[in-house]
Amino acid sequence: AERGDEVDVAREAMSMQRPRGGGDDDADGVRQRFEFAVQYVHALPKTPKPGFEVSNLKKLQLYSLYKQATVGDNCDAQPSWLSPVARAKWTAWEDHKGMSKQQAMREYVCELRRVIGSFAVPTDDAEAAEL
Repeated sequence: AERGDEVDVAREAMSMQRPRGGGDDDADGVRQRFEFAVQYVHALPKTPKPGFEVSNLKKLQLYSLYKQATVGDNCDAQPSWLSPVARAKWTAWEDHKGMSKQQAMREYVCELRRVIGSFAVPTDDAEAAEL
């Protein structure tokens, strides 16, 4: 597999038909943009090629915003320090306690835009600009 494969996957994911309707400021528009962003993330390769890496810190930020957006406040017990990954996820999610689901959706999309912007993917795709 070549680097071009990741470019194709990124472009394909970003060109997925996003539901039209509500604006960015209403609940439906925020939810649609969030769902589109989640589809994009799920379409990314599990093992990225050079130029498509996402830092663990960015992954953790996206994870915690996703959890806040889909579940709401963290009510789970804090994992043991013997489980550092689970504890890091718990702590990151806990940091968003009190944030509304709609705000978490907005922030998830903004964070994903920053991640996409860091990819070395030239694109003139109009759908990419809409994310």
